[in-house]
Formats: sequence, structure tokens, C-alpha cells
Amino acid sequence: MKYRVTIPNWTSGLNELLNHQEKKYDYRTKRMRVYNTEKTKNEKLIRQCLAKQKMDKVRIEKPIAIHYMIYAKDKKHDRQNLGSCLDKCFCDAMQTMKILHNDGWNDIVEIRFDYGVDSKNPRAEILITELDG
Repeated sequence: MKYRVTIPNWTSGLNELLNHQEKKYDYRTKRMRVYNTEKTKNEKLIRQCLAKQKMDKVRIEKPIAIHYMIYAKDKKHDRQNLGSCLDKCFCDAMQTMKILHNDGWNDIVEIRFDYGVDSKNPRAEILITELDG
């Protein structure tokens, strides 16, 4: 089975992800906690896109391959920064929505990235392919 997902306006890179950490005091646990506002924002966008594209009812049990096609707004970010940020946020969002049970070695066996530039329509197009085995 193959699933296609498009994330419009994907512009977040690893630098933004690493630079948006905030320490806040958690009154329930009486400890300082680290929150990442950029990751939270990215995952919310991805969850909204997954739900809008009817992926919220999908449950993937087989190992998968993920192909990311990222169309950047410009060449401001390194390719690896865009890809690693998208991969981290996308896989975590799928786990949160219970589309994917885990994102470990046995669950995602192949990841591929391709890149382009589209200044008028930056986006990420993602192809998820269930594999036999």
C-alpha cells in the first residue's frame, strides 16, 4: 500500500528546531522542563495535514519506506537541515496520531530525500510505501 501526503509551506530547518528550546518550570513535577516551540508548531502543522488528507484513520503495521520530496522556498537552508527536521517531526507526528507504532530500525527501513526549489509554493511531498516482511 502507498500513501501520499503533502505538507504545504514547509520552511523549517534543523537550525530553527535547535534554536527554539525553552526551559519552563513544571509545577506538577516541581522540575524544569525543556519545551521546543518549533517542533510543537511543526508537528501541529503535520497532524493537521495528515487529518485533512484522511491519514488519521490509517494504521500501518508493516515496515515502511519513506520518500521525501522537499521543495524549498529558497536555498537559505542546507538540504540536510530541511530533511532531518522534516523527518523527525513527520515520524513523531505519525506516532502521536497512532498511524505508526514506532519509528525504529525495524519499522522504517528506508528513507530517501530529494530536493528542489519552488519560491511560490514551498512544500514537502511525502510517499510512504508499506513493504513486505
